[in-house]
Amino acid sequence: MHYELVLHQYFEEQRRTETSIDQLACLWQCSDRYAKIVIKQLHEQQKVLWETSRGRGRKPFLTLLHSKTDAVLQALQPLWQQKKYDKAFQLVKEFQLQQHPSIQAWMNEQFGLHAYNEEHVFIQPTYYVELFLNPLKAVSRHDMHILEQLHESLFSINDRQEIEKNLLFDFSTEDYKTWHFVLRKGVLFHNLEELTANDAVASLRYVQPFYKNIFTIESMGIISRYAFLMTLNQPFALLPNFLASIRFAIFYKGQEPTIGCGPFQLAVHTEERMRLQTFTRYFKPRPWIDAVELIYQEFEADIVRKIPFNAHIPYREIISQEQGADFVALNSAFGELKDTDRRAYIWHLLDPVQCLIDQERETIAESWIVGEHNKLPSEKPKKPQFSRPLVIGYQEIRQGVNHMFKVEPIQQLLFEQGIESTTICVDLKLQHEQLHEKIDIFVGGNALNDNLLLSYFMMYFSEPRIFLNFLHYNARQQVDRLLQQASRQENGLESFKQIEQLLIDEYTLKFMTHRKHNFYVREDTQYKHVEFDQHGRVNYRKIFYKEI
Repeated sequence: MHYELVLHQYFEEQRRTETSIDQLACLWQCSDRYAKIVIKQLHEQQKVLWETSRGRGRKPFLTLLHSKTDAVLQALQPLWQQKKYDKAFQLVKEFQLQQHPSIQAWMNEQFGLHAYNEEHVFIQPTYYVELFLNPLKAVSRHDMHILEQLHESLFSINDRQEIEKNLLFDFSTEDYKTWHFVLRKGVLFHNLEELTANDAVASLRYVQPFYKNIFTIESMGIISRYAFLMTLNQPFALLPNFLASIRFAIFYKGQEPTIGCGPFQLAVHTEERMRLQTFTRYFKPRPWIDAVELIYQEFEADIVRKIPFNAHIPYREIISQEQGADFVALNSAFGELKDTDRRAYIWHLLDPVQCLIDQERETIAESWIVGEHNKLPSEKPKKPQFSRPLVIGYQEIRQGVNHMFKVEPIQQLLFEQGIESTTICVDLKLQHEQLHEKIDIFVGGNALNDNLLLSYFMMYFSEPRIFLNFLHYNARQQVDRLLQQASRQENGLESFKQIEQLLIDEYTLKFMTHRKHNFYVREDTQYKHVEFDQHGRVNYRKIFYKEI
């Protein structure tokens, strides 16, 4: 119990107040004898002034010498040192000091890069989200970010967005159907077992059924401790792009993936915190820091924010443009918009400018790639008749986060033309039976990562395959041919650009906006030299003390 803090709930600071040992024992829920011991200790520590007088009926006087804020700060320090982070945050919340400048300043000092007995630990506050360490179940950026710390894949993407060998020493293929892989020697898992061909084959067998609609492994065979063969049912030139994804991470014996061979290993994982310990036997240059502490809490540390700090606070602005776009897909295969004139009318009616919600962080999109353009249809048909309200499905990213904010201006545009509409929220992580037969319009967003070809493939093949299932038969056949063509080329970007143009020509795809990420980092904290990715996530591999 924080005895001094209890007193602050009943007595005013710096005010001499008459009381009694009986009353203090009642407040502290202890015996009179123990209350005497506690008040004597507080007096000796100069936290309170305890004045007693001899004589029957004379009560003692109590004066609180510290402010409530100072008392909370003193109580926070031992809690933090003992890693009782939840109790520390509860204490701040209990006394409603979340926004107090002194509390904010103290909290800010606790986060960032710190040295404890020569161990360099990066401490980061974050909100709690359920973590999925299985690559097949990972759904959030948080999941993928943590997986990238724990695991490695056969290939990787370099800074020039090129595919290169990672866990592999060598690989070869003559027909893109049969692939020969040779692993690096001496790569260790976090349990210090060496990576072998058995681990690689088991891991790939575990995850491949998830991608059977894109490529199918016909057989795999182990040649030696470090070499194995993979044969596909048909040629697939982009296999290295897929094997560079963290979803194809190689983990120990291909079991439920908790043991990887990445730069960090999972040391602690509770609802209160997560600790990533640097793996000192990492096969590539190890991170400079020794550990990462992620602290789950409701307290909002004022270190990284989406709006600028006050002018007297030193800070830096980080701006990154996200590749990909928010879009509207129109159904040419079923329903009201199967009619080309109706679909074309809606396509031309949709105005990206009116769907520009945040002009600071959004720009008009004409392609998936920022700055690229497509040839746009120019002829706008006359307004046709609609026999029923249009059904608009909108993407749910996670609970409480969805694209309804993009649907509202679209519904307003339709309403102004006398076109009624209804809405359905669509969680793409769930199974949807014949979704394309139930909705006329879909509003969502796709972000492209550095593995550009993989991003394009997953965009068109991931369930519920909005773009493919929204196409009428002839257009679907053309897209299928282009996808097959892309799968047989090491660089199939041109095929994907043709698909993009075809979707526009068919009035099936309307680009709306690109997203831009702006955030601001305080320079008077331990975050001064921390590097971030485009989503504001810390790059733990690049953290170190800059002495100059």
